[in-house]
Amino acid sequence: MANDLTTRNGALWVQPDGPNTEVVYLGNHGADEITEAMGGLELLRCFTRDGAGWDVTGQTITPPDPVTVTINTRLRSVRSYMQKLDCAFSLYLLQRDCGMADEFNNYVRGDVLKGCRVTGKTKGPVASIEEDAESMLSVDVAAHPPVLEIPNLVIDRLTADTLAVTGAYCAVPNPDRRCYGECGDQLKRGEQVLMVGESAPAALLAELEFSADSGATFTDTASDPFAAGIGAKSGTRFPMGRDGWRWLVWQEVDAAGQGYIAYCDDLLGTAWTTVAIGGAAAGEGSIRGQSVFSLHGRFIFLAGANGSIWKSTDYGLTWTQVEAGVIHAGNYNCVHFADENYGVAGGAADIIAVTTDGGITWNAATPTGSGDDILCCWQHDKNRIWLGTDEGSLYFSRDGGVTWTERTGWAGSGVGDVTGMSWYDDHYGFICSDTAAPVGTVLRTINGGYDWEAIDTPTNAGLTHIACVAPDLAYGTGLAQGGSSVYFKVRESA
Repeated sequence: MANDLTTRNGALWVQPDGPNTEVVYLGNHGADEITEAMGGLELLRCFTRDGAGWDVTGQTITPPDPVTVTINTRLRSVRSYMQKLDCAFSLYLLQRDCGMADEFNNYVRGDVLKGCRVTGKTKGPVASIEEDAESMLSVDVAAHPPVLEIPNLVIDRLTADTLAVTGAYCAVPNPDRRCYGECGDQLKRGEQVLMVGESAPAALLAELEFSADSGATFTDTASDPFAAGIGAKSGTRFPMGRDGWRWLVWQEVDAAGQGYIAYCDDLLGTAWTTVAIGGAAAGEGSIRGQSVFSLHGRFIFLAGANGSIWKSTDYGLTWTQVEAGVIHAGNYNCVHFADENYGVAGGAADIIAVTTDGGITWNAATPTGSGDDILCCWQHDKNRIWLGTDEGSLYFSRDGGVTWTERTGWAGSGVGDVTGMSWYDDHYGFICSDTAAPVGTVLRTINGGYDWEAIDTPTNAGLTHIACVAPDLAYGTGLAQGGSSVYFKVRESA
């Protein structure tokens, strides 16, 4: 049930050095209205046939102006933190329904302003002839649009296939949206989801299930793309032409030899096309759910067994091996790119590979020093990289992988595995953290990874993957529990 909130429920925090740094509580500070211009609308018109009016034939949109807010406090003998800021910073305006204001993770909703700058200060009254009045400070702040709205989240377990299964390893939701009349029917983010998994070892097959209704129901694909005895571990989705999309999945390692990817161009999976990866005795295949990455159909990467990294520039029709076990000959578990230049891959035994030229060449980054297997990874930009390991550790780099720092202090740190990772932007992200049992928990950060909060997670036997498409929506997968794979959905609470 939704509760009305008042200014008494509010708390302000500032992050002077940007995401993934310490946040400072601004006690005895208030905030006026946040003003967020959403952008403008310009109409395209022509005269009606009789010249008496105009027909609207289209429209153009204009970009939004900066977000603005004013922070107020009393002038004191010691300057407010807001008076000391001279670089870009992040501002958190959070509201709670109980508990302490100075506990950062105690909130039910909030707003994050990014790339903030102080644009003006007003002080006064400073002195009076006879009245003893409060001396006040008002600080005007401008920030990058849009405001990052922080919802209160819950996690639902979704209904999966009830066949005997080993588990699901990858969730592939659509991150795009389409308004009515734009290239077809309306499409919401996360409305279409492909879950990638495999059946029980006795009759091992790829278990691929689609949902076209935001996870309310799932249907098995019409056919299985791989041979009997071979499951699937990872997948991705990218556009094909004007209004089409291609779904691509990568099989697990085939110890007998030939590896394959498969793709289909319809939501039902009625026709899969398989493409060979590697030679007949290569044993290529996917290890974990984050083994595949695509920016678009001309920029797709696979990172898997034998120290191999593969690239396709033609929508998955052909593949080039861009790393052939030179950095190491073991498994790569994950691959991610910030853009068309900077990427990272993580593997067994603390192996980290980076590229600065779009995956043409790869070089070994400095290990974290832990010796852990890198299970999941994410690169925000040229410098900032995150890693999760099989010893329950989170590492980040601010210099492109030259040095690493472990982020500790969160629930689950140093225990079990960090099995999955997905970021919405450089402030907001999710991880899946398993205990040694394993039992998995989803955690969220809103301040770039400096703090992580656990979200109540349904009963499971270990989580494997998470994919965030919006601040209020993510999908994930887990090992078999209760007779079926675990599919879950992170959503805003009602």
